[in-house]
Amino acid sequence: METAFQGSLLDLGNEPVPGPLGSSVRRIMLARGAWVDIRPAWMAGAAVLFDRLREVVPWREEKRRMYERVVDVPRLLCFYAAGEPLPDPALAAARRALDAHYGAELGEPLCTAGLCLYRDGQDSVAWHGDRIGRGARERQVLPRRRRRHAPALP
Repeated sequence: METAFQGSLLDLGNEPVPGPLGSSVRRIMLARGAWVDIRPAWMAGAAVLFDRLREVVPWREEKRRMYERVVDVPRLLCFYAAGEPLPDPALAAARRALDAHYGAELGEPLCTAGLCLYRDGQDSVAWHGDRIGRGARERQVLPRRRRRHAPALP
């Protein structure tokens, strides 16, 4: 499979292995309780891992309903269900490290994995936000927008 890829000039590791987390993780708080954690260069040997995953993962194309029509999903996908082995030992090591780091905060281990392969600059997804997560403890009810009706004509 041909893909466009530019690895990091600073990633000199050969064997993929996750680095430490802990205090090296920087959290950015977003709206409504959401957050993003950043840990640059966490996976040493990321380019080697990318090459291995590109070859061994059973990538598939999907279609999805968007607005009024069905469209091709602009990336290749693969999902690993709970209990299903991950396609590379480095991903299993990453999951163990993430479980150790986030386990107490989340209250449950990570049990599934989704992989996406963006093949080139044409594979992209617009900014979006998923509203309901698998581990949600309570359902958040979002306010409904009021419909505006055209004023009645005399």
